Amino acid sequence: MLQQAKEMESLDYDMFESVVNKSGFGYKYRDGREKKRSIVVRWVLTLVAGFVTALAGIVLLLCTQTLAHVKADLIDHYITAGPPTLVFGIILGFNAVLVLTATVLTIFGEPVAAGSGISEIKSMLNGVKIPRMLRFRTLCCKLLGTICSVAGGLPVGKEGPMIHCGSIIAAGISQGKSSTYGYDTSFTYFVGLRNDREKRDFLSCGAAAGVAAAFGAPIGGVLFVLEEGASFWNQTLTWRTLFCAMVSTFTLAFFISGLHAAWGTLGSQSGTFTFGPFMLSTYQAWEIPIFVLMGAGGGVQGAFFNALNTRLARFRARWIQTKCAWLLEAVVASAAITAMAFWVSFTFGTCHEAPKGPDEAAAPAGWSAWWAPAAVNRDEDDRYPYRADLVRFYCPPDYYNDVASLLLAPGETAIRHLFHAPPETFDVNNLVLFWGLSLLASCWTYGVKLPSGLFIPALLTGAAYGRLWTRVINAITAALHAKTIDPRVYGLIGSAAMLGGVTRMTISLTVIILECTGNVEYGLPLIVTLFSARWVGNYFNHGIYDIHIHLRHIPFLDWDPPVQGSRLRVKHVMTRHPKCLRTVERAGTIYDLLCHTTHNGFPVVVEDPTFGAKFFAGVILRKQLDVLLARQDFSFAKPTPFSRHPPVEAAGSDGACLSYRDMEAAYPHYPHPAAVASPNGRAYTLLESHREAWVDLSPYMNQTPFVIQEEAPFTRAYRLFRSSGLRHLVVVNRHNNVRGIITRRELEEEHCARCWRLCRRLKGLDDAADVADEADTYNYSTKEAAPQWRPPRILKRHVDRADQVRRALSLHKPLLSDSDGLDDDGDDDETGV
Repeated sequence: MLQQAKEMESLDYDMFESVVNKSGFGYKYRDGREKKRSIVVRWVLTLVAGFVTALAGIVLLLCTQTLAHVKADLIDHYITAGPPTLVFGIILGFNAVLVLTATVLTIFGEPVAAGSGISEIKSMLNGVKIPRMLRFRTLCCKLLGTICSVAGGLPVGKEGPMIHCGSIIAAGISQGKSSTYGYDTSFTYFVGLRNDREKRDFLSCGAAAGVAAAFGAPIGGVLFVLEEGASFWNQTLTWRTLFCAMVSTFTLAFFISGLHAAWGTLGSQSGTFTFGPFMLSTYQAWEIPIFVLMGAGGGVQGAFFNALNTRLARFRARWIQTKCAWLLEAVVASAAITAMAFWVSFTFGTCHEAPKGPDEAAAPAGWSAWWAPAAVNRDEDDRYPYRADLVRFYCPPDYYNDVASLLLAPGETAIRHLFHAPPETFDVNNLVLFWGLSLLASCWTYGVKLPSGLFIPALLTGAAYGRLWTRVINAITAALHAKTIDPRVYGLIGSAAMLGGVTRMTISLTVIILECTGNVEYGLPLIVTLFSARWVGNYFNHGIYDIHIHLRHIPFLDWDPPVQGSRLRVKHVMTRHPKCLRTVERAGTIYDLLCHTTHNGFPVVVEDPTFGAKFFAGVILRKQLDVLLARQDFSFAKPTPFSRHPPVEAAGSDGACLSYRDMEAAYPHYPHPAAVASPNGRAYTLLESHREAWVDLSPYMNQTPFVIQEEAPFTRAYRLFRSSGLRHLVVVNRHNNVRGIITRRELEEEHCARCWRLCRRLKGLDDAADVADEADTYNYSTKEAAPQWRPPRILKRHVDRADQVRRALSLHKPLLSDSDGLDDDGDDDETGV
């Protein structure tokens, strides 16, 4: 490897120049014309992203429906002649093959394609870079794996993976190149979009397009990205996100209309999943308090689901760590869920007479009489629109099995049954059984190493929960000789309560459901239900996506700073003594620093005779240092700082430093030292003869970065860091000397809690005010802490550690006193940060 690195070092860097010339960094702005064209190109790429996302949704829909029909035909072929064990073997083999295919694609193709991807996309929109999440290989594994897992009988949905797929498509289109296949377009205007900010904006557009393709809800997609994902938002991004979601919705509706032999007839289609007609359902004003109670019940269910899934995730992280174990778990889960669905339907299912339905011609092709009973009473007006989807399953003709219609049918079909079927369609005991089994099965499946969404399982469980409320209330109204309630409304409210209790979404979920139903009068019941579910669920734990973000140890920054941070200063949480560089540094020193550290940014300091040896001058990034060493931008004569400038015409002219196009030509895979293991980018090494050369950092460093003083409140640093999208924040003292640095790790709640406990234990003092007096170098407070009576230790009862921290925050005097000029939120009144 060393010999190969030396050969690479000896080569000329003409390849870098060819990449620069082909990438189009050399175009110039003339009278703003190119800038206006780049704006047009940005909107055109947004349109293409919405269109391609809709095509991915169409492929996903057609493949899952085709596999579902193939499974139904297989069952129809064997159910008439074979025993139940043979039919069960056919279903088990079919599901196991599909689930095994999805797991193999995920484990050996791209492991980051597992799950729904919403937690990772939410983290990336928050400013965290997760490797391999936006690659074309990840998109292929996600699409194929979702098709196999959904058609394989697992309680998963395709809506969550559609959001991830839309994000990959939009981000990839904006870059105009593929790292998987090594393809790079020569189109000029892609170059201006190859940076983290533009990629994050297109990521937002793709996520909204994925929601629009899944549910046919473009406005809900925009609100989903705004509520759950994007931390950096502006008005232009709002328009682009809405435009991308609208294009996705229109394209999907156009192709769905063609599948129904009516190309271009729009207005009656929705996304890849539809709730069915809700225009004639009604509710009474007195039912709103019942909806609030249903939301509270959904919050409790969601909290139980999240708590159980958290323990399963921790169990997997400890005991299921190899590829063979991942495969075995997926196969065992598929076999157990298939056996549960088949034998519970066979044992506990009840045969009911099929309700009146539309003409049998409306039944899907290949849906035989054994799987779907024939229609009767065609001349009646009261017809169940989804009668053809009811599963007969060893029942006489014109009858259906109620449990099999929920467990053996696709998830979308079962949800429509629970939404629109007559009140007496399903027995109460079978509803309770299905409710519990669905909750446990979906909780087990979410976390298996395959693509899986959570929307459909949560909606299905919640629909059964709402249907149970319908039966209870109808029993009461029948005893009182009052009017029965509409089961469709309660099925919808139950689904919203369960999904809101699991994900803790409110506004975006309300709008998504409203757009799916097409009835705006459901707005008030949905919003009170979702708020109730969120408040009750938050009393116990966090939402499922936030939980998995923390389980993966992703440094996610929430909207509000941690509670403990309001009692701390910046100097209490910062990382002290960061690695610093001088404005003119030895190449060997920089190379060793890059090999032995993983930091992304380094403060640049100068020696000032008045203010000290670490006078802050700027910040330089790791990628810039890598490019400088790879391009051999150093000299053996010590240069004068701030004397070199970027070239006017061409790079490489005498006395000129590297240009911006030279520094960013390799985005996003920059060169790296040969001693640092990296799957991407070009490795380089440094010859011994070059180690004593001088590197001038002054032309490349950021001389005006964000800085903060060590005595500043923690809350100010947190809000500055999050609102500005920073990756590091340099901490200086009063003399502008570098004292520390803050990254996302220092802003996490766990780190703040540890720092708070350390401050309280400092020098053996228990009182927070005393700790502040002893720990602070500069004490602004003029107030004396009032003495407090403390009971003897024998009278103290044992309390939890979390209780102790909470008590310390509420009872003890904060480290920041009132004289520091801070308001109640910890903000500075003058700056308003």
